[in-house]
Order: sequence, then structure tokens, then C-alpha cells
Amino acid sequence: DYERLGWISMAQIAEAHWTIAEELDVSVAPVGLAWNRAQRERPTLDMYGRDDEHPSIHGVYLTTCTIYATVFGESPQGSSYRPSQAGGVDDAEADFLQRIAWDEVQAR
Repeated sequence: DYERLGWISMAQIAEAHWTIAEELDVSVAPVGLAWNRAQRERPTLDMYGRDDEHPSIHGVYLTTCTIYATVFGESPQGSSYRPSQAGGVDDAEADFLQRIAWDEVQAR
């Protein structure tokens, strides 16, 4: 579910995006679904910043990987880029987030 709204699920949000994307013949990066999956598979990885509103460096990295995979149609897995800001993203975290992004892009 999408806890931040309380009245709609992430699946419903994604379906609405895919419906309009199909109508407009455009792609949609499944960022919300990637976030949900990352949080389910690794709940200790903090995706939000200190204000619990904006993304942490991990949330930004996952978002970027998901958009990359959508735009270029290729996996971000194996990318050597590791952001160093705000505590950075280590190799294991990057591998995990890259995999999540690619899996979610391929799922649709």
C-alpha cells in the first residue's frame, strides 16, 4: 500500500500510470513499485531522508537506476557509479538497488 496517502495502494497508482501511458503511447518508470520492493526485501535500508518526506541517497539512487533502465531499455546492473553524497551507496547496496530497478522495469 501507499502509506503516505492512506486511501490508495501503490498497485492502483501504478495501474493508473500504465493506463494513461498506454493511451499516450509513452513509457512509465515504475519507481514506486521499485521502492516498495526494495523496502520489502531490505527493510533496514532507509529510502527516506531525515525528514521522512524526501528520498535518502539510496532512494535517489534507486529512482535513477529505474529511470535509466526505462529510458535506455537496459539493465543498470554493473554500473560502477556510486554516489558519495549523504553517506554514499556501497557496492552491495548498489548491486541490490540496480537489481531491483531492472527487475521492476522488466516486470511490466
